[in-house]
Amino acid sequence: PDHPIGVPTHATNTTRERWGAVARTYVKALRDMAVRPRLQQTFIDAADAFTPDNPTHVVEMDSCHSPFHANPAGLARILAALS
Repeated sequence: PDHPIGVPTHATNTTRERWGAVARTYVKALRDMAVRPRLQQTFIDAADAFTPDNPTHVVEMDSCHSPFHANPAGLARILAALS
């Protein structure tokens, strides 16, 4: 990257009013062996618990950890349907 990465190294402040106001979609990769589907669901559940009035829209994809590489056309269809 052209600039240093700050997110992983600095604390971020998240609020329900700001982060919870943004619609979000999670593409769950069902054959992901790096971040297994059960752990992905844990992330989704935590986000939904933090902003219960703004649940995560989940789209399941029969893909490995990198759907942009393994199935770019399928991922493109999912992303295009979101707009």
